[in-house]
Amino acid sequence: MSVSLSSQGASVARHVAHLDPSRAAQVLVLDARGAAGGATGRNGGQINPMDCYEFEDSIEENGLDEALAERAFQFAGKDEMLRYVASRGIEADLRMGGQAVNWFTAGERAAGESAHGTCLRHAEQCGDPSCGLSETLDAAAAEERMKSPDLLGAAFLPVGGGVWGGRIVFGLLEDAIERGVTLRTQTLVTSVERADHLTWLVHTERGTIRAPHVVFATNGYTNTLVPELEGEINAYRNQVVITEPAPQQVRMSISLRHGTTGVMLVAWLTGVVF
Repeated sequence: MSVSLSSQGASVARHVAHLDPSRAAQVLVLDARGAAGGATGRNGGQINPMDCYEFEDSIEENGLDEALAERAFQFAGKDEMLRYVASRGIEADLRMGGQAVNWFTAGERAAGESAHGTCLRHAEQCGDPSCGLSETLDAAAAEERMKSPDLLGAAFLPVGGGVWGGRIVFGLLEDAIERGVTLRTQTLVTSVERADHLTWLVHTERGTIRAPHVVFATNGYTNTLVPELEGEINAYRNQVVITEPAPQQVRMSISLRHGTTGVMLVAWLTGVVF
């Protein structure tokens, strides 16, 4: 029995089931709540492969080759997800309308234009035709497309979009279960330890499971099960406020960070869908 902790392990379970169908029945997925019972199920998801800002930052931090590899990986992941959703007929409210970063100050415009130029210079090396589709919008074009005033311009990448992540998780789990994988919800894992060099003991509120392999698909909760990662994986809470366009002083007063809680105000008119 191999154990994947949390329904975020749905992709792992599905992959193992397809890679070696004879072992699918040996895979167990545990979730403390229901499948996709947390933020994955209730929140909207964003499809944002590495944008020009991140690409420029990655070049500075890791070098061009590493940045290109990372960007190609993210674009390939986006393509694979779209292919999988289509092949399974998953109704995930998928909308590929692009992603945008609005510029409200001259500094933001300068940074955006610099990042855009970096993308274009290395578009052919990215390995994906859509890497070169980044564009900048002047103030008039940005206001027309974003339906938001006070803009000095915007950066736009047409390969982004939105999706209901929970439905993709449901689709992955259904796929895995059809092949023999077992899902156990309402099963809180309290600790994981080695019994010996071949076996793990997964302690839950419903009993203990012995397994040769354990995948911690536990995201921000990993520290509670793997103390060695304390300080390496940190969970931060973000709040998103979506409003009609507001005056700049209102935007700035809301977009304040305090402690480990982030608040981001998104000024979109009702009906603008990316």
